[in-house]
Amino acid sequence: MENFHTHTYRCNHAKGQDRDYVIKAIEEGFSLIGFSDHTPWPYEYTAVHRNRMYPDQLEDYVTSVKNLKEEFKGKIDVRLGLEVEAFTDYYPWLEEKVHQYGIEYLILGNHYMTIAESGFFGHHCSASDMVKVVELMKKAVEKSHFMYIAHPDLMFCNYPTFDSSCIAASKDILSIAQEHRIPIEYNTSGFLKRERGLVKGLGYPTPGFWDLAPDYDVDVYIGLDAHSPSYFSKERYKAASEYLLSKGLHVLNP
Repeated sequence: MENFHTHTYRCNHAKGQDRDYVIKAIEEGFSLIGFSDHTPWPYEYTAVHRNRMYPDQLEDYVTSVKNLKEEFKGKIDVRLGLEVEAFTDYYPWLEEKVHQYGIEYLILGNHYMTIAESGFFGHHCSASDMVKVVELMKKAVEKSHFMYIAHPDLMFCNYPTFDSSCIAASKDILSIAQEHRIPIEYNTSGFLKRERGLVKGLGYPTPGFWDLAPDYDVDVYIGLDAHSPSYFSKERYKAASEYLLSKGLHVLNP
């Protein structure tokens, strides 16, 4: 079992120390843990980084993950990554940091419509918003290289029904993934949101989206999107793997 989607307390909405995540991952039988905390951005205006680390925290994040990689060598493979918004104007800055710090991978985790971090489409996304989200995703994939697209169905979380707009957006996303040979993520953190009563619509993973996925030549990663060590669950992971394989999907980390 491998999870490349793990956050840290630096993003301001995750809990636990970095080392706690590694220990829990080992306890649950994982062979790999990839840290991919929310990328900081050098905003050109005064802004509160509500859901991500500040740029001056990036070095500490990198140092922590690299230290854990050495500490737990031979017990679990620790990787260094970042979860990236579709803020393509800042991608040249990001590329500099990737080379500077030896960041091993990037995942595209699109959450916001604008760099002001407004319009979180995990809370509300209209039919017209879906078109914008797909456009942002397409532009980001064309501008940078990502290991995979995280929670591609997040926009449906609180949408009431899987209607024609959802179908069209899903097909567009799957087409982008197929065309650019970029895997998509089956994000199990959505199940926890359902359990906590935080979903008022379709939720995610969204069944309708994953019913369409086998019609496309796309690969899939299972991602825990861990915001606390408790997200590491062997049972939840294996249930996700069995579901995806039953649909005939190619899972890269079954």
